Amino acid sequence: MAKTKTPPLYQIIFDDLYEKIQKGVYKTGDKIPTEKELMVQYGTSRITASRAVIELEKKNYVRRQKAAGSFVTPQSMWEENSKNPMKNIQPSVAVIIPSSTSNIYIEMEVLQGIGISCRNLGFSLNLYTNESDETTMKSPYDFEKQLISELIEKGFVGAIIFPSSSNESPEIYNLMIRKNFPFVLLDRKVFGVEAPLVSSDNKNGFYSIVQYVISKGHKRIAFVSGNTHESSSRVERFYGYIKAMNDYKMEVKEQFIIHKLFPENLNHQYYSDLESKTLYNQNAIKAMLEQFFSNENPPTAIVATNDYIALNIMSVAGSLGYQIPEDISIAGFDQLSIGELITPQIATVAQDYLIMGQESVKLLNQIIHNPHKKVHDVVISTTLIPGRSIKEFKIHDNMDGL
Repeated sequence: MAKTKTPPLYQIIFDDLYEKIQKGVYKTGDKIPTEKELMVQYGTSRITASRAVIELEKKNYVRRQKAAGSFVTPQSMWEENSKNPMKNIQPSVAVIIPSSTSNIYIEMEVLQGIGISCRNLGFSLNLYTNESDETTMKSPYDFEKQLISELIEKGFVGAIIFPSSSNESPEIYNLMIRKNFPFVLLDRKVFGVEAPLVSSDNKNGFYSIVQYVISKGHKRIAFVSGNTHESSSRVERFYGYIKAMNDYKMEVKEQFIIHKLFPENLNHQYYSDLESKTLYNQNAIKAMLEQFFSNENPPTAIVATNDYIALNIMSVAGSLGYQIPEDISIAGFDQLSIGELITPQIATVAQDYLIMGQESVKLLNQIIHNPHKKVHDVVISTTLIPGRSIKEFKIHDNMDGL
């Protein structure tokens, strides 16, 4: 009777680890024992322990991270699933975006770009919105935390996240980093979290709109933001404003800088009556304009961090009897499609949301397939749209006090 041949030790280690992964002892994102720990456990050399882990990596059961260890991958990436068409398991990418009536156009363009790249790279796409809930009183940030924690357990190969705020939930991003779960941030950073980011060139884009306003002869230029420090993209736009004012030796007046036009909890709350929110915004803008025009030398132009604010300022200013751009010039950022329907057409900065969405998937794909390779943030150029909302001062115009 022939003796049963004993498999090599690396195969035994491989089989043991594979069985524990299959049974869920080691779940997606969990770290398996290190090579040093396997050496002690099986009484073998580092070469043997290393080969077992390498074999697991070849079959996509684990992803090795330099200086961090080896982590279990989502089931959809395992060799038997990726190569067996009968199982029809396509790697899935999760996308989390804020739910906001003012950003619908932006989100649709971004999602179109994400969808194109997902199809091209063989990913399926699952969309989640972190919307507020009046019944549970959960804020968007509460939902964001809940969604992200669930993604890791649901077998997604990675995620693209458009954070609700740059100030919230650093601990949940820490969980993804510890679990070695691939993710990319879209549009804005989360302060304190080092993660790959795809965004527009907010600083230079805003610089360009302020530069354009200055080129039309304006010197008293106000900066207005709903809540500057809630979003890294708005912070960068403020830096662009300051840099342009400094470069052209323009005076930056404290009373002409509005960092918090709306209260911070405005975005945390659920508004069942959208008219209540609109009325609140209009009253805040009215108070701001009254403050500006109470100055002996009021601003001749306002640059807002987004078109939503800029268009609302135009509306309120008109209701107060001010003519745009004769009495006050207004510029925005984003190039919302509704802006093309408003007279005068607003001066703004266009972001390429389609490219932003496409590049976020491409960056995530790099991280998934080359976890050892360092990736760099993707910054997408913007385009100045002059519009007709900026008055041009001629040499003979009365510029006293400017």
